[in-house]
Amino acid sequence: MAGDSNRGPYVDCPRFVYWSGIDFVLRRVGPSVNSTAIADLGRESNWVGFPVAVAGLGIAGFACADALHQLGASVHVVDSSDGEEQSTKAEILRTLGVHVTLGKEAKLDESVALLVVSPGLRPTSPLIEQAMKSGVVVWGELELAWRLRPATSKAPWL
Repeated sequence: MAGDSNRGPYVDCPRFVYWSGIDFVLRRVGPSVNSTAIADLGRESNWVGFPVAVAGLGIAGFACADALHQLGASVHVVDSSDGEEQSTKAEILRTLGVHVTLGKEAKLDESVALLVVSPGLRPTSPLIEQAMKSGVVVWGELELAWRLRPATSKAPWL
């Protein structure tokens, strides 16, 4: 039995398993996610209309939302803060056509397939927990940066 933070547990056994009256064990147990399509997303992928949420409107969150919007993704930014800095960045993104929700009512839209989060967001935050319960794949901002880097990039990564 194995798993990771984006998927529930799964059994790595392609054949039927007979044990204690159990006729077979499902190959994957847990929420159903089309993780194959998401796992293949990168710089050359067709992001047009792909539903992505970005958590946080800080420096990196703003850049993620802008980059995803430029790729054609359907971006929804959520941030529980509604200060002056967030409001200014929200107005810029709204002008571009990005949906932004600020304040305590910031929740994930049901159509979201991918959530990009800031490294500063705790894994136990309600937004991430909501995503995990809904079967939404969660990436960190660095995962997105890695996937969107040019294929010819020789940039060193830690």
